[in-house]
Amino acid sequence: MLVISVIECNINFLNNHTSSKLPVSCGVPQGSVLGPLLFLLYINDLPNSVPEGKIKLFADDTNLFVSAKTTNELESKANSYLRNLDNWLKANKLHLNTDKTCYSVFSPNKIPVPTVAITINDTKIKCVKECKYLGVIIDDELKWTSHIEFVLQKLRRLLGILYKMRHKLPDWCLQNIYFAFVHPYILYGLDVDGNTFPSYLDKLTLLNNKLLRILQKKGRTCCNESLYLQYNTLPPVQLFNYEVLNLVHKTVFSPYLLPSIFHDYFTRTSSIHRYETRHNKIYLTHVNTRFGQRRALNCGIVYPIIFLITLHPNPFGIS
Repeated sequence: MLVISVIECNINFLNNHTSSKLPVSCGVPQGSVLGPLLFLLYINDLPNSVPEGKIKLFADDTNLFVSAKTTNELESKANSYLRNLDNWLKANKLHLNTDKTCYSVFSPNKIPVPTVAITINDTKIKCVKECKYLGVIIDDELKWTSHIEFVLQKLRRLLGILYKMRHKLPDWCLQNIYFAFVHPYILYGLDVDGNTFPSYLDKLTLLNNKLLRILQKKGRTCCNESLYLQYNTLPPVQLFNYEVLNLVHKTVFSPYLLPSIFHDYFTRTSSIHRYETRHNKIYLTHVNTRFGQRRALNCGIVYPIIFLITLHPNPFGIS
């Protein structure tokens, strides 16, 4: 067991004046070097408050995933989980920012999902069509158009800057700029948003081609394939296929390089029947809807209704 006691804390002001030391009875000192580590230790047991639910933590960003087969069951489970979370926050003297707390409902059917009433301390939580989760904008239809538009806005800002500096920098430097400021935006989250309709990725492909032509000082009539060959990269659609194949290869041949959740991500022939086959194939879960096909790698179980709640606790707020 690790026990850390923060006894005193002082604050520096202007003109080299220092405030008097005050005891810290609870919470985490804001602005301290150990602040982030202490906060992670402070909320580390938060998932234990909802053992039946799925809680994902990343710094002070907390997400609760709830699944059910009916709307009534979904509403009941979500409110029950939130009551347990609220009791944990009060016991640890944390304050939940309800203005930044929202939820989204995902359904594989095209029929609109009835309104779900979600409350915390008699405060109604707003329902949103899309929300940002670890830098990826997820919409309730899993079309990923909002995230693709977000990436397009980021890359469009570079057009004028790169056009002006392309004749002032050497080619190797321009290539480094592409892989530092363009390629990461395209690659991040491509494992999921690349599974959308190909027409939705056309704008991203066209913009990426334009950026490559600017950096390589090529005209409009140049072959797009040569642009990618010169930088040894791929268009977004082919890059998505490469990322999927790379994940499958790691899962089969080097699973120790992946998180434990991916160890049983695919179903193999040996787990279906005992007959010896020529190849140990990998089976995917069959889906009948386009919604299911837009999931990452088209794997896993599709629940009729999936519920995502994004919580934003104030790490320094005391109730």
